[in-house]
Order: sequence, then C-alpha cells, then structure tokens
Amino acid sequence: MAKVYTVWGSNPEKGDRFDKAEEWIAALFESEEEANDFKEAESKNYKFIEQTIYDTNKGIRVASGFHSARIFCEDMTKNKAKKELLNLNTRCSAYFNNPIEAGSYVKFDKNGFVDGKGYDFYSNEDNKIQESKRTLKSFVEVKLFEEFINEARQAPAKKLFKMIVNGSTSEIEGVKISKDMAQAALDWFDRSTYARKYEKQVKTAGMGAVAPLIFGDNWGIKKTISSKLKTEFKELQTQYKRAVTESVNESATDLLADEIDDAKVYDAFSDGQSVDARSTAKTWDDGVPVLKYIARASKKSVKLPKEFKVVDDTKYGWWYFFSAGKWHGIQQKDYGTPPFEY
Repeated sequence: MAKVYTVWGSNPEKGDRFDKAEEWIAALFESEEEANDFKEAESKNYKFIEQTIYDTNKGIRVASGFHSARIFCEDMTKNKAKKELLNLNTRCSAYFNNPIEAGSYVKFDKNGFVDGKGYDFYSNEDNKIQESKRTLKSFVEVKLFEEFINEARQAPAKKLFKMIVNGSTSEIEGVKISKDMAQAALDWFDRSTYARKYEKQVKTAGMGAVAPLIFGDNWGIKKTISSKLKTEFKELQTQYKRAVTESVNESATDLLADEIDDAKVYDAFSDGQSVDARSTAKTWDDGVPVLKYIARASKKSVKLPKEFKVVDDTKYGWWYFFSAGKWHGIQQKDYGTPPFEY
C-alpha cells in the first residue's frame, strides 16, 4: 500500500457556480511537499482547489461529473476505471497507475483534454478512451475497447430485445430475431454469471457489446435454449461472433492481475522446460480464465514458452500464464523458487 498525494480543482465560469466550470486540473505526487508546492502555485489559476491523501495499491481515477466542476478521485484498478466510462456521466476523467517522479497531472477545459503527463489514459465528454503514448498497449486492445465504448452508447440491447418480445419490431439493426430467441436473451440478463458480475455495464450496453456474449460459446444462452432455436442461434452467432486472437490475451493477462488482490504481471523467460501445471481453456468473454477450472484440473506436464507474461498471485500462491491456446496455473508450493526467470 502506497500513499499518493493528490491536488485537484476547477475554475468556475461565474462566481461559485461549480456546474459552470470551464477548466479542471488533477495532479498526483509521491510526496506531500511536492503536492503542497503545486497547490500553492496553481491556486491563483483555479477558484476551487483541494488536496487529498490516498492509500492505494491499484491506481487513481480522477473525474468531473456533468453537474459538478469539482474533480473527484477514486482508488481503483485500470480495468475497472475503463469500465466506469460506461456510466457516461463524466465530462472529463483520467487514470494514473502511479505518480511519476516530480508528479503526474492532467488539465481539461470545456472543449476537452488540454495537457498532461504521467497518465495511463484519459477521456473527454464523448467517453472515448485515449491512451498515454508511454503506456499504449497493443493496437488490438485499444481498438476493441474503443469499439466496445462506441457500441455501448447505442440503444441498450436489453431494451431492443424487449421491443421484439412486445411485438414492436421483428429485427434489431437489420438482423431478424424471433420472439422466443429475444426472450431467451432477456433471461440471460438475469441469470448469466457474466451479466450478474458486470450488471452495471451490460444493462446499458448496445448490441455490438452484448450480442457476442449472449450468442457466444461459453457464457451465453447456447446451452439453455430449446432445440427449435438451435438453427437460429447458429445464424446469430455467425452474425455477432468476434474473432479471438493471441494478441488479445496479453490484455487478458493484465485484466486477470487486476481482479486478484496484490497480483502483479511480469515478463518471464525460460529455457522451454516442462513444469507441473493445471490448465483450462474456459474463459470469460474478455479472455480472462475461469480460475476454478484451473484449481479443479489435474496436474500435468506443460512446456513453458521461452518468453511469456506471468501473473504472480502471492495471496493464493499461483503463477498464471497463457500458452498454446490454454491458460495454465502453477502452484507456488510445488516449487521452492519460480521455475522460470522474471
């Protein structure tokens, strides 16, 4: 757990009307002295300015709501901060994993992002993700997330399925869907493990974001629909299926680490030797492995890649990595020291 010293403020348009702000600032520092100096220097530029100390081992998201000029700060993981954009209720926001030396900051005006350094990503009123060049992930990860945000801003899929069930329409965005299939999709929102886990996000997400989940192989409605819907299901699956590539799994590794307390991702290296590991091909639709299947799997010999990403889960005693189309878990108690370098 580390202390982060934040300074944040706004410059209202008229008097103390914070809903009329035209400028915002947020900054993070490693020391209280740096934060104090920054606040003193910027106080002449911002009518409202505050200072707060956070204990964090995740990261800090800063944001300003539509009806408030005040910046608020939250301790959260990068993955959760991105998903918070689906609330679509902020004029500007940014995420910092850790403050860099001499401080990190972002500045916004009423037209959007102005300047910054040391941030991981930011968003403007349109809620499109903008990655920092220093932390830019693979093109695939950024593109998929931008598509997800854009698609989620469309009419909520749940509402569209209800329109079919009620007889208001027989198709969604040009794709014909039967009433029975639409009802099965509606049931998914209430019964699916995935939908319950990300309830806040999926209930407002559009078809482009939700349909690949509902009509997917693992966590959709495939196993619950009646036999008479199988042919229609296959057609819809073809329509909405997203390609899963190896390049996305690097992103899934980061997501997995975000979901485990105190876990970290490292670049690992080996001589290609074999280790005792438990494996699964079962994943959530964001590519993250379903860990209970790893824990239940029998132990087998698995060949280590020569270069790979590994999640070090010190809390529960596992090393997780992806290789040859599967996720693998090595129990740390089986080895005195890691069977690889990192």
